[in-house]
Amino acid sequence: DSFDCDVLATLLRIGPLADNPPKLLYIDFNPHIPPPFVYRTIATSQSRIVPFQGSSLQCFLDAAKGFSLLHIELFNAMFVRSDLAKLFPEIAGADAFEQWALGYFCH
Repeated sequence: DSFDCDVLATLLRIGPLADNPPKLLYIDFNPHIPPPFVYRTIATSQSRIVPFQGSSLQCFLDAAKGFSLLHIELFNAMFVRSDLAKLFPEIAGADAFEQWALGYFCH
């Protein structure tokens, strides 16, 4: 619930996951901010309470290049590597907002 989105983006771009990306990503995000709105929690050394903890789903959608959104359950999202997305025909045609709404309201 901090700067997870930036950490993920860095690991996938230049970190150890850049050359060998995982098949699945399971992340927690702030479910109160629907796509396409981007909210990114910024790293700081100060402890503070803010009304929005965690980055938005759209932040992770932008950071997880090469991955497709597979499933959402309120605070959690699962991404699958795009080359494996064809194994999950149920995600074909569903956009991020529809998946967010199903996960947010129908969990």
